[in-house]
Amino acid sequence: MPDRRHLGFGGRAHHPDRGPHDGPGPDAVAVPREREIVRMRFVEGMSQARIGECIGVSQMQVSRLLRSITSKLYQELAS
Repeated sequence: MPDRRHLGFGGRAHHPDRGPHDGPGPDAVAVPREREIVRMRFVEGMSQARIGECIGVSQMQVSRLLRSITSKLYQELAS
């Protein structure tokens, strides 16, 4: 049987130093707005300009938000 100690709810991996119900770490994309931006960009394939229209910010701000979000994700995955 596979080792499932690091699987959280629904089989998703979680950090071994956290309990299974602790939720995402502080650096994870936990803010609903950030999750929505990631979904629109990488799941829906929307342009930054279109995302900006949907959430009421400029394309440049969407670019900055995505850079910040992906940086947080990278740091969380690297730890």
